Amino acid sequence: MAPPVSSPQHTWPSRAWTSASSTGRSSGGDARRDGTEHGGRGLADREDLRLRRRPLVVLHNVAPSLGLGTPPTEVLMPDEKYEVPLARRVRARRLWTPVPYGSMVNDAARISGVVDWTDVAPGNGRITATATEGLALRQRRLIIPAHQQKPQCLEQWRHKYADLVTWAGTETGDCVSLFDVIEHLVRRDADDVLTRLERSYRLVVVFTPRGFMRQDPTTNAELTNDPTMWHRSGFVARDFEDRGYLTYVWPLYHPGAGVGAILALRPSMEDATIVDGAVISRYRLLASRESTIRAIGRWARARLVQALVLKRGTGAR
Repeated sequence: MAPPVSSPQHTWPSRAWTSASSTGRSSGGDARRDGTEHGGRGLADREDLRLRRRPLVVLHNVAPSLGLGTPPTEVLMPDEKYEVPLARRVRARRLWTPVPYGSMVNDAARISGVVDWTDVAPGNGRITATATEGLALRQRRLIIPAHQQKPQCLEQWRHKYADLVTWAGTETGDCVSLFDVIEHLVRRDADDVLTRLERSYRLVVVFTPRGFMRQDPTTNAELTNDPTMWHRSGFVARDFEDRGYLTYVWPLYHPGAGVGAILALRPSMEDATIVDGAVISRYRLLASRESTIRAIGRWARARLVQALVLKRGTGAR
């Protein structure tokens, strides 16, 4: 999927817990949803809907076990039209604002009163460590795919080697997090995993690229023999919002690929309003201020350069 250029946005709790089927939303209604940071409306949702209607191509590629579900003989992956056009990537670079999602997750967990945490496929573990820093957790657990090793920074955490698709829904708890994990599953497996985790945990946390970020041998030859790192699906904010998540969107998060990112939080209904106001809306305001400061800085530098050029020109005469 190609993520459109937009700014940090979120879903208000009053709408977050209503499914798409019950609201009867039309494409016209979708096009009126929030699209830009400074009050513009509609672009993001029109792009999201247009991209989601595009067909998938089938890559006939038999991959070895991913540790993230049994790989099908036909791997469904979006075609090039799901990806961000180069011109839009360049334009999006101006909108990038560094908002630390680990801190956002930490704040949401404090509000939700999380006392046990399960993290799936932790990678190097740094984001998990940041997200859980300072929390009074009675239980810390890692679900690690067979191809990964337990990160050293999470040495005190209990761990279990398991396949995500098989494991999802077999345990319950307060919080489960999937940081840069869900995009490695084919879409039908990803949706199924989310459904089962939502039934088992009070707070579900997902961080993933916005749209389809191609990561396979066509982008990096070193991944030819490592299909566990290939991306097989892409998501837009509406995919999570329709499932009852609060979302925060970065228009650009992966500068090299020109792709944004989505943080999706699904707290309990009792905590949703507080999480939205104290976390999503607050960080969105901070990002808006940062963007304004950067814009003023660019204007000031341009005026300074203009003044220097004028001064040199006057002195030359």
